[in-house]
Amino acid sequence: MIIAIIVVLVLLALGFVTFPGRTAEDKHDVESFIKVAYAHRGLHNLDNGVPENSAKSFHEASAAGYGIELDVRLSSDNKVMVFHDDTLKRMCGIDAKVSDYTCDELENIMLLDTGETIPSLERALSVISKDTPVIVELKTGKKHELLCELTAEHLRSAGGTYCIESFDPRIVGWFRRNAPEFIRGQLSSNMLKSKTYTVPLRIILTNLFFNFIARPHFIAYNHNDISNPFYILITKVFGAISVVWTVRDMETFNRFKKDCDMIIFEGFLPETRY
Repeated sequence: MIIAIIVVLVLLALGFVTFPGRTAEDKHDVESFIKVAYAHRGLHNLDNGVPENSAKSFHEASAAGYGIELDVRLSSDNKVMVFHDDTLKRMCGIDAKVSDYTCDELENIMLLDTGETIPSLERALSVISKDTPVIVELKTGKKHELLCELTAEHLRSAGGTYCIESFDPRIVGWFRRNAPEFIRGQLSSNMLKSKTYTVPLRIILTNLFFNFIARPHFIAYNHNDISNPFYILITKVFGAISVVWTVRDMETFNRFKKDCDMIIFEGFLPETRY
């Protein structure tokens, strides 16, 4: 009897910490986001001179009818820039952090010798149709609350079709408390082999045990890891919107079309709506 009570209490506790937010209760219209293929960091193709997270990649994706996923972080003068990595090494050949440069400096740094430069969020949004659904991923850092505040301001003033996501539950939680009008998502994957975090934190992040902080409306999970029982529980039983990233071929895309609400892709051209 005691064991049964303990099991029930554990299950209730797990349900509480992993339960997602409710788009209906939060009065969110999700139809514009559902069953859309999202171009990962824009519709980039280096063979055509279009680098990732560039204004051109966003224009190309929007014009083709795709949704867009993009990444934001802060410059040294606290401007919101669109760039994935913490450093400029991979995309610009400069061994320094993005946060070491001002917005003006970053906007003059070329992306992989393509002629495209690092855009501010304001410039990126200006080339995207207001009807294009956009997933904005906020990268974590020491100024994550300021990044949240400034990103929310940009999205509100731009007036498009935006939702937000992050690997950092504190960021998603900030939007829950301070900008509840945005649909919010928790990013995750199987982090158990990662050396970035302590073992307990890897377990917590992998299994989405910080959902009680963020109460995300969608779970964006690495498509290779969606056998995770808590991803299944939260999306299939608790009803969170299911998102997978990053799909890189048509066969895999077709495999996820039926069961996943949103698919983030790159490297091929799937249907825009499915």
